[in-house]
Amino acid sequence: DASRYRRGETEAPLPWSALKAAVESGEFYVLDLPEKQKVAVPKSAFGAGEGQRFRLLAATSGVPIH
Repeated sequence: DASRYRRGETEAPLPWSALKAAVESGEFYVLDLPEKQKVAVPKSAFGAGEGQRFRLLAATSGVPIH
């Protein structure tokens, strides 16, 4: 299964295996990707309950959230 990554007009699948880790702050999840790339995802982009689902999917996929 994959998440979707969008930058401007470009959208692509982002497989869970590409995520190395994530950091959760008050307003964002910062995702660590290959080649030292980082993506900040605002928590406001998640609908009701989707943040909890994201954390569960990350945990079951072996992606640590700090």
